[in-house]
Amino acid sequence: MKMAVLGVSKEIEKEAEKTRQNILVVISEGEDSRKVFDAAVQMVKETGGKIILAALIDKNIKPPFEFNKFVANERINAEPAYVYKMMYGEQLLRPFEEVLIKEGIEYEKIIEPENTMKRIASLAEYVSPARIVIGLNELRKTTKGIFRSQRKFMEKISCPLTIIP
Repeated sequence: MKMAVLGVSKEIEKEAEKTRQNILVVISEGEDSRKVFDAAVQMVKETGGKIILAALIDKNIKPPFEFNKFVANERINAEPAYVYKMMYGEQLLRPFEEVLIKEGIEYEKIIEPENTMKRIASLAEYVSPARIVIGLNELRKTTKGIFRSQRKFMEKISCPLTIIP
């Protein structure tokens, strides 16, 4: 259903319509990610828009000892744990990116070094997706299995949350 807004130019209206079609897909190292991704691809094919791949990296992902030497030798001006999580996220998203490129689906990617509902809510506020697609196990992990304590972050999400079992 198209919606017209008075006093808004056609360009702004088209851009707003395109933004509403973005789907934020929460990807993690769990097995659910493939099902979540496949569901999001199907949604984008039906409605248009693009996929925003969000890799959320668990706090227990830590670099091997040798990685600290690598960061120092390469003179990377960042915390080794952060650099490792960014590289880990790139590796995690690569197979999904390959599918999107092959299918010709527009996408963006975001790597978050923290896997919490607070980060998901912040991402949703930042990218303003039409919906968020997340796996049930990932949702349990981000909310620490307790929705009540994460309620303040869940309430900040202003789009539908599609949970894939």
